[in-house]
Amino acid sequence: MLNTDIINFGTPGGSIDTLIRIFNAWYTELKPPRIFCLLPTSGRYEINGKPVQNRTTDERWQQYKHEIDIYDTKVKLLETMAIEKGVIIHIKSPFKFIDLAWDKKHMGKETHKQFAKHLHETYRSTSTS
Repeated sequence: MLNTDIINFGTPGGSIDTLIRIFNAWYTELKPPRIFCLLPTSGRYEINGKPVQNRTTDERWQQYKHEIDIYDTKVKLLETMAIEKGVIIHIKSPFKFIDLAWDKKHMGKETHKQFAKHLHETYRSTSTS
């Protein structure tokens, strides 16, 4: 077992598929009491375990709406998997962005640092209740 209370499984370019895959792969080994997920955008998915970007266009609007429905279903699946295992899962983050990444849609480096610091200070020594 690792000698730490907090493990970061953040995956650059990851997707909701990545979150589900990592949860399935590591839950039995680590049995975390609490999980924090920064949900990736719905336009990302995995093919053969490798994250890819789905760049939708106006011509593909119907496909995009279908992908949103699939994404929402996968978020609910992740929540259900955690609940069934008795894990407290935090999916929505009230944390405000300090800076943005290059695409102006995701947390920037400083925001990530502050978010990690916030989680560490808030939850490191607290119980799961």
